Amino acid sequence: MEFVNRPSLHVQNIFDVFNPFVFGVNGYLKMKCVQVQNRVVSMANPGDIVAVGDDCPQAFIDYMLSIRKIGRAIILRYSVKRDERKYLNAYSVFKVLPSNPIWGSVIQRNPILNPYIKSHAIYKAANEAGMKIPERTWRAEVEAQVSQKMNDKANLYRECEKLSLPIPLYLIANGESLAETALDLLSREDRPIYIRQARSGGAFGNITAERFKNKYIIHEAGPHLLTKREFIESIRQYVKENIWREFVVTELLDLYASPGTLFYVSDTEVKIIAHTYQLLNQRRRFLGFMYPITDANIARHINWVEQALYALVEPWRRLGYRGFGNVDWMVTKDGHYYIAELNARQTAVVPCLKIENAVAERGIGLDEVLEPNLSVFTIDRLYFKRPISFAEAYSVLSKSDLLWGQGKSEAGIVITIPPAPAFGINSIGLMALGPDLLSAYKVYKRAIWVLGSKEGKLLFEPQI
Repeated sequence: MEFVNRPSLHVQNIFDVFNPFVFGVNGYLKMKCVQVQNRVVSMANPGDIVAVGDDCPQAFIDYMLSIRKIGRAIILRYSVKRDERKYLNAYSVFKVLPSNPIWGSVIQRNPILNPYIKSHAIYKAANEAGMKIPERTWRAEVEAQVSQKMNDKANLYRECEKLSLPIPLYLIANGESLAETALDLLSREDRPIYIRQARSGGAFGNITAERFKNKYIIHEAGPHLLTKREFIESIRQYVKENIWREFVVTELLDLYASPGTLFYVSDTEVKIIAHTYQLLNQRRRFLGFMYPITDANIARHINWVEQALYALVEPWRRLGYRGFGNVDWMVTKDGHYYIAELNARQTAVVPCLKIENAVAERGIGLDEVLEPNLSVFTIDRLYFKRPISFAEAYSVLSKSDLLWGQGKSEAGIVITIPPAPAFGINSIGLMALGPDLLSAYKVYKRAIWVLGSKEGKLLFEPQI
């Protein structure tokens, strides 16, 4: 194995999903990135290096390393001023990492860069900060920009058409034509539409629109009816606020479920790890997931999805892609399945499965993850009415014997993402584990009750 004696430097550069260039992410996304990047601690293997912001509580780091059974890991802190958070990306992180006193010793260990998403920005920034980027990685993931091309939704839909794979009705537009393209699709279909940035690796920044006779509404902008002229101006403003200038406009299907399939690409194969049921809010944004899929209306499509996944991903493996990825798919209320998108990145499922593998004493020290033995129910964003610290959340769950490994219960809670009250982020990530989905779900419901948190309304309720 090529880098067997080298540690990994883990960086949760979720911000590069939204903007891999110099300018950083926009809008409220900057605060979301600040919080979610702290889940990187769960990716460490013994002897690895983990880059975390100074906002990440040391108590959470110690807790997660204990959960993962990691005896030794190097924590590499970096500090970015609060007023610079809106420009947060790989460049800003690697600009400040060398100021850490232990950076020199980290460089001497010659670590492998293990980012959340492989982008040109992070490899270039790491190289400029003194890291030695292996030639094969540089060529495959940077020069050829394989990851970026895999994440291109317009490219995916064209490929699905060639392979005769089921996809929603779609149109492709650039920034100048987006408004007219959206109006065109709204005039064809008596249903809402979904506008996505073609090369963004996440649902943040996507919008839904709907027509009511001669009026229009953009749901993310609030319940305001717009004239055609106001709609066009709103879409043009949306284009200005985004980095990408190519968009995919699709019909918004009447969904029954939105599953996802996690895979890992090695030198020799594309390996499917797990099929999960994605939990979405009413704006179709990811809240969490559950495993396994027990609903027969969804499970009956899995064989077809696996065949589609191999057909879509194997060409990218031959071109040089290595690492995790995810295919999102949809099941409609009339029983059909559609391919939604392909993501060439770790995804939110990977850190949780790393945790499950560890508590089930499986897969420790591997870069890959294994299919879970336990049932899993997660929520990434559980909101509180007031600021709450990690220590307080931990104490409340501990006193109620809800934490994993406490008491005699076979089910328990793991805190996966700590709150960030210093930045006004009053939400937490939780993972419930149990021998079956019902026990995991019950312990999750008890946890949100004792924490006094607000549970977001789901787009559709899963069968548990």
